[in-house]
Amino acid sequence: MLVAAALSALVPLWFLALAFALGYVVYRDAAARGSARPLVWGAGSLLTNGLAALLYLRARSDLGDRDHRATAAERALVAFVLGSLAAWFVAATVAPPDPITQAVYATGAAVVAVPLAALVARVRSGRAGGTAS
Repeated sequence: MLVAAALSALVPLWFLALAFALGYVVYRDAAARGSARPLVWGAGSLLTNGLAALLYLRARSDLGDRDHRATAAERALVAFVLGSLAAWFVAATVAPPDPITQAVYATGAAVVAVPLAALVARVRSGRAGGTAS
């Protein structure tokens, strides 16, 4: 019962942190690629629960390459966003349709998915000349 109470308090904070991290990552990437409206992309990603981020993924190919490498903090936030999304996808797919059980599964999956996403971001950054966003 204590686990359920703790998760019911932490899951909304996790989603809030995820939304802000996604908005910030999109903003920084758009600014580094020379977008005329990086703040619009970042705020849109935050306010539309990632819909604007999906649109940005399509539009960013027209912006060209980043003018500088992603910082360690940016790579960490990308890892947090991608790892969290992967963890919730696994939890929604594998766990029974109970929100508490899904939160428990997502927490366990995030322990694996976030460090794995960080490793991928680090390797991609080193191999691709810093174009990881």
